Amino acid sequence: MSERGTLLRSKTGLVFASLASAAALSLGVGSALAVGSHQQHSHGKCKSTFKLSKKGTSAHGKVKCSTGGKGTGTGSFVANVVPPNDLKFTGTYSYEFGKGTTLKGTFALTGPAAPPGPFHGTFKIKKGTGKLKKAHGSGKMNCTQANLILHCTQIVTKGKL
Repeated sequence: MSERGTLLRSKTGLVFASLASAAALSLGVGSALAVGSHQQHSHGKCKSTFKLSKKGTSAHGKVKCSTGGKGTGTGSFVANVVPPNDLKFTGTYSYEFGKGTTLKGTFALTGPAAPPGPFHGTFKIKKGTGKLKKAHGSGKMNCTQANLILHCTQIVTKGKL
């Protein structure tokens, strides 16, 4: 079995995979993060909480965005080992807020394989509908993980939500 296969089939691997999934799902543009006494400028924000699927390549959960409100989300991802001991997750996300409002995009996160996370990376908004039909751009994404639950925030830094 490959190093990647072993890692993803281990308990630690599932935890990391859940992080990536949740991150993808929370991609809805997270809340602004304070860095020291400075706050990053945000063009929209989302927070999400996701649970990893039993297969370990997808996640589902809840999301709340500054535009669009509360909704549900799903995501899928691929995890790869990046030397020396990091994991890189790449994938897609899709959020539904009801009444024809959706948000879809891609993400990439990197973080330590052990202990799991935190994971940091970027996301892109590919398409919005309904209240989010004019959503576009990209931003920063940060996720933490506990057990198989992932908590992510995204901040749109270019474009708008």
